[in-house]
Amino acid sequence: MAKEVVFESERLSKWNRSKRFVIPAIAFVVVIVIAVVVALIMQGNRGETFTGGEDSPYPYRWTANKDGSVLLEVDRTASPQYLWNISEESTSIEILSGESTDESGESFTLPVLSAQPDRTQSGEKASILLTPTMAGRAVLLLDLRHKDNAQDQIYEMTILTEVLEENGKLYANLISITGAEQQGITHGGQETPFPYTVSLNESGDLLITVTAQDSEEEPESVSRTEANWECVSDNEETVYVLGVLYDADDVTAYVRAGTEAGRCTVRMSAENVGVEITLDCEVREDGTLLVLSHDITGGETAT
Repeated sequence: MAKEVVFESERLSKWNRSKRFVIPAIAFVVVIVIAVVVALIMQGNRGETFTGGEDSPYPYRWTANKDGSVLLEVDRTASPQYLWNISEESTSIEILSGESTDESGESFTLPVLSAQPDRTQSGEKASILLTPTMAGRAVLLLDLRHKDNAQDQIYEMTILTEVLEENGKLYANLISITGAEQQGITHGGQETPFPYTVSLNESGDLLITVTAQDSEEEPESVSRTEANWECVSDNEETVYVLGVLYDADDVTAYVRAGTEAGRCTVRMSAENVGVEITLDCEVREDGTLLVLSHDITGGETAT
């Protein structure tokens, strides 16, 4: 019996024809395996509690509920006068839209999920329930703001969430959580004739506002109209002064972050009345301007 001869070119031709079916089949199997693994991981994580943020003032924990929702609990004992709120800047990644909310604790809905915070936050932790609404990813921003002044924000938490669908059921998961301090409203010098406030405006500029109070014993010694204020930075590449503005009741120095990250000292002073306010400032890599410490010297009597 004659042996069948198969040329190399014919063998390659058969393989090329079969690749059109074999490779898609392999890819399909891989996709199925990945989906099964992901589903098992999601189902396996349901009911478990995860913790994080122990190196920050606001540690947290979150529980993957079996119904697909996630319960996030954030510590608030470090700042009991502040409440966790959901920022209107929260957004879905794929669908850059969402329904905003006010700061009264009402639910906040994105195309991917809805977030329902605890309205009272009277305990040691703030609870926020995240309920999935459709598959996708979203960035949820939590702001820590003073309960009596929404402009006084001292911390922001960024939460990357993902909602996956398996067998018609939605599962919410938290991929990552990061936090960063924010410049809130700081007060100083209340025991002096020159109490001051440090805050940020909407443009991100630092405002140092001094409200001079005439002394009852020596009304001429510390009169606001006699104080000639100036403000300087010892490193204008990091922080520079825009100017000093007087109005009827107070005087405000406007300070802006420069082009270089780092630390510097800003001094606002009125030499003719012997008072100086010193701020130790830091500019982060992202351009955020923070006051690390502040102090006031002098100003008790006129020079």
